[in-house]
Amino acid sequence: MLFQILVMYIMVFRREVFWTLFYFLIYVNDIARALPGEKLKLFADDTNLFISGIDKTAINNKCNECLETLNNWSSANCLCMNSDKTNFMVFLSGKSNGITVLINGHQIAQVHSSKYIGLYIDDDLKWKNHIEYIYGKLLRLVGIFYKIRNKLPLAVLKTIYFAFVHSHILYGIELYANTGSTHLHKLLTLNNKLLRILQNKPYQSPTKNLYFKYNTLPIPDLHRQQILLFVHKFIHRKHCLPNVFADYFVLNRNVHSHITRGNNDLHVTVVNKNYGKKVSNIKQPSFGMDYLIH
Repeated sequence: MLFQILVMYIMVFRREVFWTLFYFLIYVNDIARALPGEKLKLFADDTNLFISGIDKTAINNKCNECLETLNNWSSANCLCMNSDKTNFMVFLSGKSNGITVLINGHQIAQVHSSKYIGLYIDDDLKWKNHIEYIYGKLLRLVGIFYKIRNKLPLAVLKTIYFAFVHSHILYGIELYANTGSTHLHKLLTLNNKLLRILQNKPYQSPTKNLYFKYNTLPIPDLHRQQILLFVHKFIHRKHCLPNVFADYFVLNRNVHSHITRGNNDLHVTVVNKNYGKKVSNIKQPSFGMDYLIH
């Protein structure tokens, strides 16, 4: 009798897993067709809809129309949109009052920060929340590093730094380090402190020696290095990048037909706003990266 019960449980479990995977595959492969022409981004089981425009009222109306379409699609496919786990964020200079987003008549909450593929994005794009998130993770290591620095070999301590500190700093650094030095200061100071602890150096020791010994860079320089590597890959190994970056940068020769010395350089778009100057495909060519081409 016990054997029969176990077999039935396993069969039911497998059947539930099968239908779960089946509906998930339908969801991933077909949901983009529900909103053709819209910026619907999928990552595993996370779905994000990006809507842009000039008029706030028009954006609000379009957002509700798209959510109603998605809700109808979900109902037709035996799925349900959870309004409690759905929120929206407004990237808007100035106040965002008057924007109301509904799902089945239920108003969903507006947030000022949201986690997306491991990054905390805030609505003013200053990355303060994500920097605080990394800072909190690294701050826990201070006491641990003090206890182990005299008990482990230097090579092991270096490995520990790259495994538990450098990996958190490096992830998404092309984005979150693209902010003001004021927001990065506390994280940079904490990173210096962790390096000083592991290398057992006094407080007055030059920070450049700490980075040189571990063959790494401070956060601002590491940010520049990573985006330069990205541009190098775009120019010389474009096939290694996702298709979304196929036309991410433009060369001067594709903008005009004049034969100039900078004909093979990356085209730099002139912008006036500070937000525009921080856009990656505008900021990166301005780093003097012509040596990547020649």
